[in-house]
Amino acid sequence: MRKIILTFSVFIFLSFSGTQAFSQNYSADKFTTSVQEDLHEVMMYPNPVLAHNFFVKSETGVITSVEVVNVIGQRVKKIVNQTGVPYSIFVQLPDTEKGIFFVRVTFDDEKSMIRKILVK
Repeated sequence: MRKIILTFSVFIFLSFSGTQAFSQNYSADKFTTSVQEDLHEVMMYPNPVLAHNFFVKSETGVITSVEVVNVIGQRVKKIVNQTGVPYSIFVQLPDTEKGIFFVRVTFDDEKSMIRKILVK
């Protein structure tokens, strides 16, 4: 069932993006594999965040920036990594902010990924 949904989602995306519909048949396994090869691994801890401070670490890529956005899309914090530690960034959020946040981590190869954190 999961392969069918993923294949259908890819078909819908390609149909509405102005490209020609499938000229080749793509399986969900090929699509998933190609996406996973491009991603970096990121750890964020502690999660949930209790003291408005957390670390973002990656062992597979150099972190260039970290951006924290709330659920309505407002930027809460943006940090550009100018430290001597390219694989780790310490993030300190304002004390008034609590709830669910999205963290966008950008790497030196201009790829980025988004993860969720909970701030209590």
